[in-house]
Amino acid sequence: PQEARVHRNLGRAYASLGHLHEADEACRKAIEMDPKIPGAHMNLGLVLLEQSDLSGAMKEYQEEIRLSPRDPTVYWFIGKDLSTHGRIDEAISMYERSLELDPGFAYAYNLRGWAHFLKGDLLAAKADLLMAVDVLPQFIWARRNLAVVLAELGDWQAAEVECLKAMDAVPGFSHAHSVLGWIYHRQG
Repeated sequence: PQEARVHRNLGRAYASLGHLHEADEACRKAIEMDPKIPGAHMNLGLVLLEQSDLSGAMKEYQEEIRLSPRDPTVYWFIGKDLSTHGRIDEAISMYERSLELDPGFAYAYNLRGWAHFLKGDLLAAKADLLMAVDVLPQFIWARRNLAVVLAELGDWQAAEVECLKAMDAVPGFSHAHSVLGWIYHRQG
């Protein structure tokens, strides 16, 4: 089991570096060693998605869901992978399932909110991002995303406040600094 976990982790690491052949091999090795290892099918799904094999990716994601149907992080990770590849509606449904299993999962609110933003649904985005920061007040990425949405809605003051809260939590959080600069620039 330990060696299978090593291969599973290598697969995700290789995928994040863009080494898809090595990632594919590591994921398949992990699954060969332990077909029920948590996360290995999800990692292989990401690799296949990166290789434009949507049907193969969905097969692996479904296997991961079969193995861990009550784990909200499984749905969150799958949603994140799908969103990264422009499959926003499918991602939103994964985040919704994640939130059904854990209504306090701030990370799912954050990414569902950002997905709504990408679709142009600013009010749904705002509602989700407000939930994310309500559940986890120090969640700097949710505050940054909320600032962007609030600015797009024309609420410059509230957007500025969210950036400042993120920077209070982590003073060097460059993404909040850049959004704040963008807000000031847009205001003139």
